[in-house]
This record gives sequence, C-alpha cells and structure tokens, in this order.
Amino acid sequence: MKEKKKIICEVLKNSITMIDYFYEIISDGYNPAKLDFKFNLESQLSEEEIFIYDSPNWIGTKEFFQKSILPTKRKVENPVKHLTELIDWNKRHIESFNSFPDIFSTQYRNAEFSEMLQIISNQTNQLIQDWNTESFEYIIDSKDGSYRKFLLISDKFKSILFEFGNYIH
Repeated sequence: MKEKKKIICEVLKNSITMIDYFYEIISDGYNPAKLDFKFNLESQLSEEEIFIYDSPNWIGTKEFFQKSILPTKRKVENPVKHLTELIDWNKRHIESFNSFPDIFSTQYRNAEFSEMLQIISNQTNQLIQDWNTESFEYIIDSKDGSYRKFLLISDKFKSILFEFGNYIH
C-alpha cells in the first residue's frame, strides 16, 4: 500500500510538472502562473521547512514567516474541494495572461484543458482517501498583485504540499 501511495505521488508530481511547463509555454511571458508539488510519505512537512530557507530576499526568513505568512494560515475542511478552487484560481490567471487565446475561447479546447487540470484533484483524492487529514492554506501577498497560495494536506506521518503562484510583473 505504501509503495502504491508513493507511485501516486510521483505521478501527481509529474502531472503538475508538465502542467507547469504548459503554463510557461502558453503564458504571455510577463505574468506567469506557476504550480508546484512536494510530498513526504515518511513524516509531516513542517511549516518551517516549507517557509524558512536561504533566499536572496527576506521572503525565506523566519521573521517574514512569522509576520507575513503565519497570520494567513487557515484551516481547510475539505482539501480536495479547496484544491479544485485553487486550480481554478490558477487557471483564471493563465486565461487572463496568455499568448494562445484560442485555447480558452474555443469551448472544446477549454473543456479539454479543464479535464487535464481535473486529473490533479482526482489523483489527490485517490491519494488521501484513507488519510485522517488536517489541511491548511497559507498565502504570500507580494503587495504587487502577485500571490502565492499553499495547500498543506497532512496525515499523522505524511504530507503533501501544493503551491500555486499567480504573478503580476
């Protein structure tokens, strides 16, 4: 069972990586949408290991985490539903800032794109269906119109983390 969950995580990570590359391709090149995924099936990811890291600016500092990120923390009761909402939020950004408007103006292409994104929710649901989840959302507001939203879904000894970025430059 544990090996099956690891395979699901790896497939999910690959799916998200490919969608992130696709976002780069269709982006307007100036206002990107980003998507990332991390997991640990041996222990829970801690807030500190997610948000405190060496960085060339103050965003990775403990002070920034405590003053700017931690106050945005909110409990999420239905993580798969909220994940779908974050996917839609991310998709709306790429719809607004892209170089290929036909993808979004053509009904069947837009439907195919939505189906592709739905795979993330489906795979996540398959992964956590037997978890006793505790989930939280965190937000980084860059004060320039750019936002990063994180969804941390944990069970007793495992976690998955989704990061969505909608950037305005």
